[in-house]
Amino acid sequence: MVFALVGLSLPVQMIVKEHLGEPYPGLFQPAFSSVPRVGSTVEFRTIDFQVDGRTIDKTRLFPGPNPGRLKRLLEAIFPPNGDSPNLDDETRARLRSRSADALGIEPRTLTVTWERRRFDPDTGKTTVEKKLSQYRIDLTGDSQ
Repeated sequence: MVFALVGLSLPVQMIVKEHLGEPYPGLFQPAFSSVPRVGSTVEFRTIDFQVDGRTIDKTRLFPGPNPGRLKRLLEAIFPPNGDSPNLDDETRARLRSRSADALGIEPRTLTVTWERRRFDPDTGKTTVEKKLSQYRIDLTGDSQ
């Protein structure tokens, strides 16, 4: 009986919502916070790696950590705010070795770029809003 009443009242609620706005309490819920509304965009921060001008995936340089842990690791090594990178000789040697393995070249320079980007779900396009920081890391040193 209750189910039939709710089902029959749905068209009335739709008309009221369209003309007067949604009464409280209603059957309609707001979108999840991670789901953009129609006509809106999503802003996010990314990190890109290039070795001698060739793009390389961050998971090739830093294999293993789950995505959340990898993000925190990269923020600690290459701060998005432009502070000095936190690289020691061992980390630099590992980056050099992994770059060489992934690309099949003797790497010279690693370029790390943090950017703020905006995604428009209506068009499917991503645009760069701002370059937050960029690091150029010399990889030609001794890899021992």
